[in-house]
Amino acid sequence: MGERSVTVESKGKSCWDRVSWQFILGVFMGVFLIRNLMLPMISDDIPYAFIWDGADKGNLLDGVGTRARIASFGDIVKSQWSHYFTWGGRVLGIGLTQLFAWEGKGLFNILNTLVFAWLALLVFRIGTGASLRSMNKTYILWIMMAFWFLLPSPFATTLWMCGSCVYLWMSLLEFLFLLPFALKYWNPSFWEKPPYWSVPLMAVSGICAG
Repeated sequence: MGERSVTVESKGKSCWDRVSWQFILGVFMGVFLIRNLMLPMISDDIPYAFIWDGADKGNLLDGVGTRARIASFGDIVKSQWSHYFTWGGRVLGIGLTQLFAWEGKGLFNILNTLVFAWLALLVFRIGTGASLRSMNKTYILWIMMAFWFLLPSPFATTLWMCGSCVYLWMSLLEFLFLLPFALKYWNPSFWEKPPYWSVPLMAVSGICAG
């Protein structure tokens, strides 16, 4: 009798009832990964694959001098030192772009998908103050729809390699820095006994976000 009632109950569930929020997130991550795989290195990805030459107009203007491909981590450090003093201060974002341009876009495609998902989960944590145990299908669908359709320029900020490193990845760092503040907003007694990760997280992400 017990087995029969369980069978009847399971048959009464619709397909939607059997779908978990993790599955929905996985579907969006899969589509996002495919879109990353389909997009080659374009635009600023190409000049940043070369050592930045601040003494000769940098890499993003016409009529620049001889270019040398990034061949080591030292070349990236050298490039970002020059880039900071002659062009702009986006050291982390552009440094990541040069790293992936050197190592190959395959690694970026995978990590960018993970950053996309991580940021979505952070949006939930910051927006609700709840743990991921409270996540459900409605929340994840709203967040994914917002990421998919409400960003001013989703291609330039989440798929394009240079744009993703500068905007998507740096947004993750900034959201990590803001997380303890948001949790304090939702729980006024947060700092009376803060989690062990809060201070190290703010220290590291605060420097990076700055």
